[in-house]
Amino acid sequence: MSVSISSTQSKISSSMPNQISKESDTSFGTILLKGAKSLISGVSKVSSLIPHKLITGAENTQPTQTTNNESFEQIKQIQQQSQQFNLKYLELQQEIQEENRRYTALSNVLKANHDTVKSVLTNLRA
Repeated sequence: MSVSISSTQSKISSSMPNQISKESDTSFGTILLKGAKSLISGVSKVSSLIPHKLITGAENTQPTQTTNNESFEQIKQIQQQSQQFNLKYLELQQEIQEENRRYTALSNVLKANHDTVKSVLTNLRA
């Protein structure tokens, strides 16, 4: 089953319900080629006004072996620094836990002492 609309000359095929093909002399490739040509001509006119360094971002855009080695060394150094920070953080956590244990022990001794004195005073009054 085909439906034909006279104003746009489009056909809808029942075998492919989601596709509409336009019957004309221009195909998608031709339209795409015209668009690409106009884009390239516009870029070529504008690119002569912009310095090459701004377009490429650098004078030499090829990565060198030394740049890769430097990047690797920087990453390695950052990882070592991160490990050192993690060790310092772990040591700090352990110190705080030890201080917390000492405080709890001291608090328990003082509470026991207070309860003993309070009990003695209560017994003296009675």
